[in-house]
Amino acid sequence: MTTAATPRIVSLTLAQIVPHPRNVRHTLTDLAPLAASIKEDGILQPLVVAPGDTKGTYVLIAGHRRHAAAGKAGLHELPCLVRDDLTDKADQLQAMLTENLQRTDLNPIEEGDAFQELLDLGIKPAVLAKRTGRTAKLIRTRVKIASGPAELRDRVIAREVTLDEALILEGFSKYSEIYDQLSQYVGTRNWSWAVGRAKEDTTHLIAVTKRTKELTAGGVQVLDDDGLEEHRLRAEAVGLDRVWQKLDERPDDATSEDVAVTFPFRNPDKVQWHRLVDATVAAGASSPKKPAGKKTTTAVDAATDRDLEADRARVEADIAAANQLAADLKTATPVRRAHLKNSISNADTDIAAECLRRLLASQLGFLDADQILIFAGIAGLNPDTVSDNDLELWAYSLTVNQLAVALRVADSVESEESLEQLTGWQYRSYLGKNTAPWRDELGTTFGYEWSDVEADLLTQFATDAAKS
Repeated sequence: MTTAATPRIVSLTLAQIVPHPRNVRHTLTDLAPLAASIKEDGILQPLVVAPGDTKGTYVLIAGHRRHAAAGKAGLHELPCLVRDDLTDKADQLQAMLTENLQRTDLNPIEEGDAFQELLDLGIKPAVLAKRTGRTAKLIRTRVKIASGPAELRDRVIAREVTLDEALILEGFSKYSEIYDQLSQYVGTRNWSWAVGRAKEDTTHLIAVTKRTKELTAGGVQVLDDDGLEEHRLRAEAVGLDRVWQKLDERPDDATSEDVAVTFPFRNPDKVQWHRLVDATVAAGASSPKKPAGKKTTTAVDAATDRDLEADRARVEADIAAANQLAADLKTATPVRRAHLKNSISNADTDIAAECLRRLLASQLGFLDADQILIFAGIAGLNPDTVSDNDLELWAYSLTVNQLAVALRVADSVESEESLEQLTGWQYRSYLGKNTAPWRDELGTTFGYEWSDVEADLLTQFATDAAKS
């Protein structure tokens, strides 16, 4: 229990000070420079201690590195701030962890372990966040990462993975095979794709586990479910001269020891039934019957059968490879589209300008020679000498705002060209009706002030439209 007491500074021997058994720091490294400094200048900041279990001893609350370095420096006595108010082990632990969390050189795993210790003491996350100056989200993520496998903890400490990668990896730690596969992609360009695949595999694994439990609960034997049923099941029957034969439907004796089901990992509802039969029976069932009285097997027949079997195996392998490629591509699609979503959300001026330049170049590609000359004139380029390179250089000289307007103008050059002719203003003309949206945009969005001749033509257009 904690009692009110004023901290006091005393000089204690190294032997009196016991390092806290649950120090947040896992290792005390690089002590030589600190030991040299202490040997030269002494201890500049007192260690913080609390009464120990044995009379005359004190448990270390803060200053574990200074304590270890002082021993290396040959000091026998150290200045210490004694917290007599910390008489309860839980209070001592809380004080030590809170003190250590104020340091900036703890690694994320040490932080996570410390946070978890404090949470285990019953401290509410909100209180812990306020006390340590950390956000509740940071506390949760540190605890989650620190709760991961030892291999992941070591990689975080060694800075072999980022905290974001570690957090994602920890989410798959319950599924060792998926976790191991995903961890191979850390730091590669395929990381996002691999995360997508890991999510899919986790979903499939849960479905496969559920399906397997349903079948086995009904007494059905479930065997290799990786999609290569027949070849792998044959291997299980080596030495028995028996093979697994595929069945077209669920047999009446589905729970027999000689009956089993398989299903692809990615489609556990696609159940394939098998029966264990003599190899000769299977061969007879799969081979066409030959007329009685004739020799049924020759060396040529055997060679032909082997060739057919090899061809079939190659075809199956090609199909499996194509299916795997299609599955991999399917995994990549949502990752790619999520990236596009982020590109839109986080777009900066540079990417916006490049997108507009590409759109402008694409739009100009639809214009004929005369329309290119019209646009060049609008752009302030010499129509008589303009080239594609001139237009590209001009586009790179524009701001994002200018590019957006230029793109809209390029998209409307055909309508602008029509306005050179009277038919482009007449209601009964196809061109007149087709250019109406562009005329409206010129007067509104672009704020163009119509000349008298243009205004008269617009008035006539409106009059004819009202009469129709």
